[in-house]
Amino acid sequence: MNIPISIFNLYEILTGKMEPKPSSRGAIIYNPKFLMINMDKLKNFYANVPQISTSVFLIDVKHIIAMSGKYMPVYDQNKNLLYTQEEYLEYSKRVRGFITHPTGPYVFSEKLDFPGMEKYLEVYDQNEKRNRQEDLLASNSIKEVIERTNAKALPLFKSKRITNYRVVNTGSTSRNTNIPGSGSDFDYIVQFSYKDEADRDKKVSHMIDAFIKAYHLKPSQMLVRPFRLRIFGLNIPGIPEPADVDISFIGANQEYFSTDEAMRERLTVMRMQDELLYRKAVANIQYAKEVLKTAEAYKTHQSRREQSGLGGIGIENWILQYGGSFIEAAESFVNAAFMPNGELKPFIEFEKEYSVMDCGLGHVNKAKGQFALRNFVICHMRENGYQKMAYALKKQLEIIREGNRAR
Repeated sequence: MNIPISIFNLYEILTGKMEPKPSSRGAIIYNPKFLMINMDKLKNFYANVPQISTSVFLIDVKHIIAMSGKYMPVYDQNKNLLYTQEEYLEYSKRVRGFITHPTGPYVFSEKLDFPGMEKYLEVYDQNEKRNRQEDLLASNSIKEVIERTNAKALPLFKSKRITNYRVVNTGSTSRNTNIPGSGSDFDYIVQFSYKDEADRDKKVSHMIDAFIKAYHLKPSQMLVRPFRLRIFGLNIPGIPEPADVDISFIGANQEYFSTDEAMRERLTVMRMQDELLYRKAVANIQYAKEVLKTAEAYKTHQSRREQSGLGGIGIENWILQYGGSFIEAAESFVNAAFMPNGELKPFIEFEKEYSVMDCGLGHVNKAKGQFALRNFVICHMRENGYQKMAYALKKQLEIIREGNRAR
């Protein structure tokens, strides 16, 4: 049985949640014992930089197989093996610690400790309490505005009524992975059901207008983009300082395991396994964010082109991909970025081999009907951010080594 299938359905097919259905555009030939990739169909898989399409596609396939929890050999049409058992074991280490994915318990790195970790551990409880309180106030404020549009809040999309919606905090404050004391900054998704594209666009316009009127926003206080509203310095009752609030409006008529849900689930599993090691891993995430924020290589290309980094959720996935260790993650990045002679590789060569993978589906990609299991290096990063991140990590590793020698 050899069936051409789409990469969109690969995970569901490998985990037995879906029967393989033929796809005329499918670049993958499915057989219960192996996968074969038709390289001729991959030329435009990554349209922005077609010369890396094959490498990017293969990374995605390897990652999905690892998330399925069972090795599957991958061949090209000439029967060359593209994915070995040894590679699978390496990939599978990066996706451990889920309930939804059958990948086994999380494995913490032995390199969790770094100089200055104590300052993050000391304020964990305080940061968690503040985040919980402020998230409740901010989300309630958003819900109150949406209620004025005559929508009804429902936890899931099981009802057929068009007025369904839910507000989800997708930002780091919902996971306590934000930099402590960095100010109030919230990221929300407003998910809603709709009849068709015209109905969707009308609802988004109506909701954005409702926020502008309710918060009395001036042009200098906001940035309006398609399906997105960014508010600067919003005064929310109960929150001591003005907050930046980013709201994305996503039409969704079905449930799916999203990026933020995957991260929350993984952190919960880690915490259940070992509270102290979990807190140390969170400290490593916060430390990584602080290092890259200082280097101005933090925000994504879509958010800040002058930074073009992995973004907050990308950094979280990056650190957890390496056992929760900043040192281990930074070493992997630096080793992949710099050639033996000390020169930095061109970004186009780096992104062919180095990946930071999502373990859930991106809301925006899903809403657009695009492949939603993101590689954050490809989706978020660009040449300038890559260069700044590489040199910043190299310098920080040197600082850590010097600090360890001085002990």
